[in-house]
Amino acid sequence: MRQSTISSAQLRCINVMFKKLNIGSEERAVIVLGFCKGRDSSCTMLYMEEARLLIRHLKSRDPEEKKAEVMRRKIISMAHEMGWELPGGKADMRRIDGWCLQQMGLGKKLNQFNYNELPKLVSIFQKVYLQFFKAI
Repeated sequence: MRQSTISSAQLRCINVMFKKLNIGSEERAVIVLGFCKGRDSSCTMLYMEEARLLIRHLKSRDPEEKKAEVMRRKIISMAHEMGWELPGGKADMRRIDGWCLQQMGLGKKLNQFNYNELPKLVSIFQKVYLQFFKAI
């Protein structure tokens, strides 16, 4: 089976993360080699799944992204408490993303909000959360 190659959005994200984390070209090559099991040192040669894993790794090294993830989890936790769940208890991300798409007028799903945008989103969601429990 032929694997899909990296998308342009993934490539942009990887390059932004490398720059943000101040990772030089030599270290970049080593990291990329690790994620593609030694096949190539260029990001453009990554498969889509390899790129996804590399992005996850780079974001895990970013202190700002770690703080953003805490805020995303806070929203998901409140959504759970309001019953925004699928059968089996998993968060209904479609519903959460739908709310996010409408609420901020930015046309973004929860995971697309960056660190600077998330405090406002959390604040608005907390108001919805409090209204929900006041209505009970």
